[in-house]
Amino acid sequence: MARELSQQQSLELDIDQFINDLSSAETEQELARQISLARQLSQQGFPSLVLEHDGIRHQIPVDYSDHWLTLADIIDKLN
Repeated sequence: MARELSQQQSLELDIDQFINDLSSAETEQELARQISLARQLSQQGFPSLVLEHDGIRHQIPVDYSDHWLTLADIIDKLN
């Protein structure tokens, strides 16, 4: 698929390197780590915003109509 995409568009992408990186053990390990973290957080939905501060994870409600409310909640958690 990556090869087809690069042929359809003028991407400056080393396809062989991309395929090697995508299928590497490091990528698999990072994916497993991210999945494990997502399960630990037990968030309900995507996207979710979680702030980790002083070893404590806080779920931050996202208000798409007023970003100031979200920012205020983050600032409150940091203080």
